[in-house]
Amino acid sequence: MILNIEGSEDLPAPLALAVQEFDGWSAEHFGKLDNHNSVDATLYHYTDAAGLEGIIKNQEIWFSSHTHLNDPGELTYGIKVASEILKEIGAASDPRINVFCELTNDLFTKENLTKSFGFYIACFSRAGDDLGQWRGYGANGRGFSLGLA
Repeated sequence: MILNIEGSEDLPAPLALAVQEFDGWSAEHFGKLDNHNSVDATLYHYTDAAGLEGIIKNQEIWFSSHTHLNDPGELTYGIKVASEILKEIGAASDPRINVFCELTNDLFTKENLTKSFGFYIACFSRAGDDLGQWRGYGANGRGFSLGLA
């Protein structure tokens, strides 16, 4: 990860050093996370006939706005996971990084995300034949489980 802060060339030396240290730490830490979370198996996208037709015709999968999820717990769960990770990173780091993590965590709420960002979500599953996915996204078993590898 390359950290690029506009005007960083004008930062005082101690702050520039802190930014540089954080950049090195985050590159190592997130590189490990990327390796841990890499997808090496087929992922499935459940959809109905109209969704499958759109995917094939347009060669794209549409993402939904996070404000239109049928289960609002999906977003709050993701925020909770991110919050726990920020707390863990902060507790295991030097005080400067801990303060950064605490401030970031304080801002990382559903309300702030909804107000400030327009982001979109698509759902995938490691299970190609899951009753809950069929019910929720695969037209109650009359749809499709599209395997992507």
